[in-house]
Amino acid sequence: QVRRMELVPAMLFDMVVDDSTTTQRIVFCNPHSTEIFGLTPDEMTASCEWMQMLHPDDVERYELSIAESQAGMQEWNLEFRVVVQGETKHLHGHAVPHREGTRVIWNGLLQDVTANQNLRELANHRQVQQAIAERFKAASAFLSHEIRNQLHPQSVVLGMMREEMPEWSNKIDMTLDANKTESAML
Repeated sequence: QVRRMELVPAMLFDMVVDDSTTTQRIVFCNPHSTEIFGLTPDEMTASCEWMQMLHPDDVERYELSIAESQAGMQEWNLEFRVVVQGETKHLHGHAVPHREGTRVIWNGLLQDVTANQNLRELANHRQVQQAIAERFKAASAFLSHEIRNQLHPQSVVLGMMREEMPEWSNKIDMTLDANKTESAML
């Protein structure tokens, strides 16, 4: 059974909270604690150092989720972040609580879901880029239309000048051709 626990790509744990102290303490975890927290199972059970790794923006949400799980004796399920040696990791935790006297014990697991979170962020970033590109395309079409409408009267005037002043004909044709080229580019 120990061998099977080592094959699970997650940190299995037992966490205890005593009603009188409300201190959370890991009493068991498998070796995947090293991959997630950089702490051995012995280090995880000997101290609460892992609690100091909770991302500052997630501490309150984490503590509230544990308190709600304990109060209702309901499953704990939370995605949160930790900062390990300057690197932010996204974790998904799931545990089932049970009461033993004045203590609540959660049997659960923590998975590093950083890769999944990065993929979600990348997909969101791509959607934002596509939305910006679509808006830019629409704005360009609008501006092109407006420019063409405003340049049309000048084109008519230049055409009339070409007929009245043949010596300017070459320069007028160049101006009209440039106007057509710019309109086509937009």
